[in-house]
Parts: sequence; structure tokens; C-alpha cells
Amino acid sequence: MITRALDTNGDIVTSGKQFIEGSEATAQTIKTNLKLFIGEYFRDISIGLPFFEKIAVKNYSSSNESEKENIIKTIIINTNGVKKILTFSSNFDLKTRILLIDVDVLTNFGNVINISEPVIYAN
Repeated sequence: MITRALDTNGDIVTSGKQFIEGSEATAQTIKTNLKLFIGEYFRDISIGLPFFEKIAVKNYSSSNESEKENIIKTIIINTNGVKKILTFSSNFDLKTRILLIDVDVLTNFGNVINISEPVIYAN
């Protein structure tokens, strides 16, 4: 898989190394998929994270947590280049509205990538 490189702000890189491939592209695509709100992508409004509908809900319960994790895991496992999720944890802080995800993924390229960062800022 080859994709356009994004800088630290999420903007397309226009000079230097403009394309990435392999596990680097897979990691970037996972991050991008998790930052996409459902309905945001005009070509397919069914893809994306249902952040306001399912993640940032007021009535928290342990069953909600399981549902949230399954939604996030499904987005990750359906990302091109992902073979298997090895470890996964997520934490949503309702006050700051920040979703933190820490995941280790086995790629189709045979290596493990780690994504550990705030994925959604809803301030």
C-alpha cells in the first residue's frame, strides 16, 4: 500500500518524501481512520468513528465501554495492511473529551506497529 504522507498537523506533505508505504502507511491510515467522524467523508458517509453517537455519550456504563472498544477495534482491523490486533486499550475522558488509544498491531508486512496517542480532540 502506498499513500500520501501527512505531516504532524495532518496536512498532506508537498515537498520531500511525499509518499509512504508498508507499515508506515498502515500506521498513518489507522490514525486517519480513527480521526474520521462518521458521515464526514462525502464519498462514503457510512465510514468513520461514530464519536458523538457512540463514544462521547453521557450515560456511561461498562456495557457502553465494551461497545466502544468493539467499534474502535473494528475500524482498526478493517484498515488495509492490518493482520491482527495484539494489544488494545482505550480511555475516554468525558471532561476533556479526549479519546486515548494504545494499540499494538501486527501488519501484513510481518512487523508490529504501536499507536499510542490521543486520537480525537473534541474541544
